[in-house]
Amino acid sequence: MRLLFVAQQFRQGWGGAPESVRLMANQLRREGFVSDVFDNGLHHRDVGALALLPEAGTAVPRFDHARAGEYDAIILTGPWQKPGAIRKLLAAREARQKIFYLPRGGLGRAEFKRPRDIKKVPYFFLVERGFLKGADGVVFSSQAEARLTMPFARNLAEPHVIPDFVSHVESPPAASDGADGPVTLSFLAEISPRKGLLPLVEGFIAWSRANDGRDRARLRVGGAVRPGSERYLATVHAAADAAKGHAAIEFLGSVHHGDRDRFYTDTDLMVVSSSFESYGLTVIEALAHGCALLCCPDVGALEYLSPEQPVVTARGADAAAISEALAKAIPTARRTQAQRAGHRAGAAATIDAINERARQGWARLLHG
Repeated sequence: MRLLFVAQQFRQGWGGAPESVRLMANQLRREGFVSDVFDNGLHHRDVGALALLPEAGTAVPRFDHARAGEYDAIILTGPWQKPGAIRKLLAAREARQKIFYLPRGGLGRAEFKRPRDIKKVPYFFLVERGFLKGADGVVFSSQAEARLTMPFARNLAEPHVIPDFVSHVESPPAASDGADGPVTLSFLAEISPRKGLLPLVEGFIAWSRANDGRDRARLRVGGAVRPGSERYLATVHAAADAAKGHAAIEFLGSVHHGDRDRFYTDTDLMVVSSSFESYGLTVIEALAHGCALLCCPDVGALEYLSPEQPVVTARGADAAAISEALAKAIPTARRTQAQRAGHRAGAAATIDAINERARQGWARLLHG
């Protein structure tokens, strides 16, 4: 079967949605599926064969709409894409072709909280609602995503819950086995209010002040700012600058995909402070590298973890709740090599279970 994913910014540095498409295409390729990507008129071919997302600036051919009928299914991945390009593509499709809509968190309540997000509401009813209603099904990555999607975006197409595919970690770099030096906390996400960086920084500062933690723990922040969130990042920097004498916080900027293995290996405690994640690949990636994890509650990937995994779940996504969770997580975050290896083995079993559940779910939809 041939699949055509409709995804925007299919390249490195644009958050988890493009990477989730690549991973899905990679896993389905083993089942005999060939997956291409339509990105605003550009045509990425056989993306399941890619080991990494394309670099920015990579030359990509234009999509030939005369060949739109060659695909067995079209998968709209994420809202707020260029409607003209999608309409032109759908106009060229054949009636037999199935259409599935994957919100990828973009229709969650958390995506409508900024003042600038008010413009999404009329856009949804004028444009996005039509794509949803025209789909054969909407596929959520988790029960959390289904529950926390805006009410007006529900019940427009048959709902399904299928986890995102995840790749195994092959031979990660060796981690330090020593107990010297500060515990390393890490954050990795496209920086915007939904990702919860400001409450994390404020919570970490509060923990550091209360525990004389300047030399006991450090926080590394990885990720580029999302357009429109520059003032938010400036507020985060101001809070970190004001607490330099009490809290060690380092801003790394964007972390290249090729550097992610080392990023996780150098992490003792991964913090996913998002107020909402439809899934959250970083949760699984961190556990697969043997990291301990601190996570806010409305993160979909938590649904697929076993109780034995080293996860502390905060009671909320505010600074006080995160500070409270840090007090519990930091003292036990350091892992020996043997402990990390054991956690990686547990995570590998979780990844196998997730991928099998995803394969079965997609097989039912695509062959049904």
